[in-house]
Amino acid sequence: MGKTDFELTMEYSFLAPIIVGLVTGGIDYIVLRGLYLVLGGVVSILLIPIVEIIRGFNHLDGLLDFGDALMIRGSSEDRRKA
Repeated sequence: MGKTDFELTMEYSFLAPIIVGLVTGGIDYIVLRGLYLVLGGVVSILLIPIVEIIRGFNHLDGLLDFGDALMIRGSSEDRRKA
């Protein structure tokens, strides 16, 4: 990435979730709207699988990792290692 001003990056980092959310939400909408025009109401059944495929199963993987940490008995350090 080269040299960056860390303070400047931190100053505007709050915008990242907004921008990423708008971009990924827009992509999801365009794909699902296009499929709705072709398939009709069947798309509502396919909503979650389509969104997960577009996003690469990142949210599902994070949820599964969280579940793994909850199932481990021991200290909070042991849970973080999981």
